[in-house]
Amino acid sequence: MQNTFWMALPFLFLIIAIWVVALGIVIAFYVIGAIGTYTVAKRRGLKRAWLSWLPIGNMYVYGAISDDVMMLRGIAKKYRNRVLLPVMDGCAFGGMVLVFVLIFCLSLGMALDDPNEFAASAFPFVIVPFFVLAVLLIYAVMIASRVFASIALYPVYREYCFPGTSMALAVCGGIFGLHGVFLFAIRNKIPLAAYTGPVVF
Repeated sequence: MQNTFWMALPFLFLIIAIWVVALGIVIAFYVIGAIGTYTVAKRRGLKRAWLSWLPIGNMYVYGAISDDVMMLRGIAKKYRNRVLLPVMDGCAFGGMVLVFVLIFCLSLGMALDDPNEFAASAFPFVIVPFFVLAVLLIYAVMIASRVFASIALYPVYREYCFPGTSMALAVCGGIFGLHGVFLFAIRNKIPLAAYTGPVVF
């Protein structure tokens, strides 16, 4: 028993190290994205730029930056990005919490009840289709949230980047979730509308 424990110990440390590194990378990307979003919002004079540091609040700031760029360009929008983006992200987050609660309740029910009686009851046949439907809906909302974030931030990338790169940034930001990193990259750039210097490619 003790030999098995000592043999498994290196693998346990390896798994813990992988999780720590992965968590560190996620936190680093989040902080970089928050700094970029906060800086762009602050330089544009937007209120509530501090929401960039909150998980759903950063979507509000994305929308606020997008609305500000479009309003200054004279483009009227039928919907407000600063409302739509956090609502969609909040729905996806709430759905994920609901799925985790369902998994916890299902695991608790299986642990407390006799496994044979639990399997023979109608509960698994009711909860499993609901669970699958909930997961599919959450994925649909998450994809829609990323698509709308890319659409909302496309004018922002056009405002700060040279033509031809803004579409690539919007698409890659939506697919890989790198909008915050891209905003960090352009945080100190002058908007093209206000740029009067020489064009350097």
